Amino acid sequence: MVGVLALVLAVPLAIIANILTLLVRKWWSTTSDKRLRRRIAKLEGKVLIAESTWKFTPAEWLIRRAVYRLSKVVVVGFHAIFSLLAIVVVIYHSQIKAVLPVEYHPTATAWGIAFVVLCAYVGNLVLGALARRMRDLEQEMHSEMGLQDLKHEIARLTSLCVKRRPPQTGQEEPPGSFRRVG
Repeated sequence: MVGVLALVLAVPLAIIANILTLLVRKWWSTTSDKRLRRRIAKLEGKVLIAESTWKFTPAEWLIRRAVYRLSKVVVVGFHAIFSLLAIVVVIYHSQIKAVLPVEYHPTATAWGIAFVVLCAYVGNLVLGALARRMRDLEQEMHSEMGLQDLKHEIARLTSLCVKRRPPQTGQEEPPGSFRRVG
């Protein structure tokens, strides 16, 4: 029962993990001043690289989007092929057993089917995550919109960093900061 539940929940939980990863990374980088400064420095380095590299033309973006969509179709195709293979093996299990020269135990056959399906799911998740990561990285580094997003993120993180710093002696407190009196 637990194995079936694990197989059924593997894909939805992996999708949820991929969605939440970016949010958790953004949140985690703001929980400490050291991590916040490190994240700002990393983003500033990305901005320097993005400003010095070439930008995609609209035609190149169309080609890139088409390649990304094609890669998604390929990933779904692999998933369909492996799933159909598993279904065929389940349906024709007795005929396949008769053709094979070696006698296999039913448990071993079930584990083999589960392994094939699991390989398909893992392969789909890995290939899909890599394709999405490459698309996001290219958009970040080779488009004006991605460059502006990086600059907005740096401004947001810098404002968080300024809000946390206590005012030094003789300086005014930044607007919006609270200090306990008495």
